[in-house]
Amino acid sequence: MTYAELAATVSRAAGGLASLGIRRGDVVGLFMHSVPEAIAAFLAVVSIGAIALPMFSGFGVQAVVERLTDAGAVAVITADRTWRRGKPIEMAAVIAAAVGEVPTLRHVVVVARDPDGQEAEPADDRWISWRDLLGRGHLAPPAELPAEASAMLVYTSGTSGKPKGTVHSHCGFMTKVALDFGLILDLRPSDRLLWMSDLGWLIGPMLAVAVPLVGATLLLAEGTPDFPEPGRIWRLVQNHKVSFLGVAPTLVRSLMQQPPEVVEAMTCHRYASPPRPGSPGHRRPGHGSAARSVAAARRS
Repeated sequence: MTYAELAATVSRAAGGLASLGIRRGDVVGLFMHSVPEAIAAFLAVVSIGAIALPMFSGFGVQAVVERLTDAGAVAVITADRTWRRGKPIEMAAVIAAAVGEVPTLRHVVVVARDPDGQEAEPADDRWISWRDLLGRGHLAPPAELPAEASAMLVYTSGTSGKPKGTVHSHCGFMTKVALDFGLILDLRPSDRLLWMSDLGWLIGPMLAVAVPLVGATLLLAEGTPDFPEPGRIWRLVQNHKVSFLGVAPTLVRSLMQQPPEVVEAMTCHRYASPPRPGSPGHRRPGHGSAARSVAAARRS
């Protein structure tokens, strides 16, 4: 997808959301897996001044209900299904089971995983397909908003208590992402970035903002980094010439269990882990290695 195609899709989706009566300050849930429509949906929601509520694509009904209800969400954008480790995950079915438990929910937008396939019949008049959403609205330019207007609501995991929503403003989130990716991690327009994180975790929205902000290329991959083969993530790096790979501690521990030949079998000549600062081979970012960066997600 080119930047021109992304901009057109975001503008059409924003117009479609506005035509449904979604306005500034309304909360819109995002229950999506890693597909281009997820990025476009996030940008469309915040561009009209609504508040995006990203949710982990593996959540069950109760977790979805808790977050949508607490936020007072008026709409949710989801996918019909995704695949994880060879098994279908019926995402729209989770939303269908949750709709009756969220009194504020007025609209459900469903993205078909196979755009050329047959779309499922809507459950009721609150349901609309992504294709129809894009076709019903005018092209809506981004709204002019105060710097501190709320852009996103991210909930804590809920493992040690009730999930708590944290509010991110337009200026605050954009500035932090620009600092982290544009300056500290030195992401550049020439980079191709792969970070297999769900949109429901904070890294997902950060990528949706950071990559367009810098003008780099984002590689999205559905599923898990070690299926259908243990070295899938390295094959993605190799085949798509990834120069910027994001990882989390859980993934690093998983990769450490793999035999060396899994990595050695790949010709990842454009990718190299930079030496540790202070070591003999260390150079400043952007100097020396063709594949320039490894970014690690820190558990907060």
